Amino acid sequence: MHVRPALPDDAQRIAEIHVRSWQVAYAGIMPVAVLDGLDVDRRREQWDATLADGGPNGGAVFVAVTDQCETAGFALTGPYRNEPADGAAELWAIYADPEQWGTGAGAALMSKVLEWLRSEQMHTAHLWVLSENDRARRFYERFGWRIATEAPIEDVFDVGEAEIAEVRYELHLTPT
Repeated sequence: MHVRPALPDDAQRIAEIHVRSWQVAYAGIMPVAVLDGLDVDRRREQWDATLADGGPNGGAVFVAVTDQCETAGFALTGPYRNEPADGAAELWAIYADPEQWGTGAGAALMSKVLEWLRSEQMHTAHLWVLSENDRARRFYERFGWRIATEAPIEDVFDVGEAEIAEVRYELHLTPT
């Protein structure tokens, strides 16, 4: 498994992974209608725009690629939405194709994201995770992420048909 910056040609596969991982990971957490209504073509349009711009607002997009050259997952990171000029970063998304769970794709992506954030001189990273997403929370905690100690700690993620509790995690980054 290796990780590289995402390219515009990766948009389709990222969109497929994005939709499929939500449908599997959030089953039982999000309303079925929301998950069934996810559309790869709409996600692809969003990813086309993001990747055409070279990444989001000073951030980066990475993909994990298997030895068989299959894209197994992606991560999206950049400045923290609440403190963009303060050396704080946010992991906006990290998803692996459910068929790739347990293969090291997520770990490879997380390692690359943390390496990149340190190289960008970020001192703290934040992420939001659905409170009931125990699998993701265990994954983050293996990398040293902890529930934030300062507000905001909890929020709700509005998916139209429901508001789902989420919690903020943080990680203090040390230079390498």
